Amino acid sequence: MFAIRKGVPSPKKTRANSKYPFAKLKVGTFFEVPANHPSAIRNSRGGCAVQSSAASYARRHNVNLVTQRQADDSMRVFRRPLEDKS
Repeated sequence: MFAIRKGVPSPKKTRANSKYPFAKLKVGTFFEVPANHPSAIRNSRGGCAVQSSAASYARRHNVNLVTQRQADDSMRVFRRPLEDKS
């Protein structure tokens, strides 16, 4: 059986370091991932890692993030106002 114990403080919550600066984006700002970065390379379905990460972050944090591939194959991630879903 497992013993219940007291007296040891629980570990502090640690936040994982994010590869992308989603949390630092303010409405109307963006960051760009260069075309030669592994996160901007297209996968078999046409998407990329930064696109998937942005969608996941937006869903978990209730923000509106939009990704856009540029002519040079770099990726931009924009933060838009929440009510603007276009």
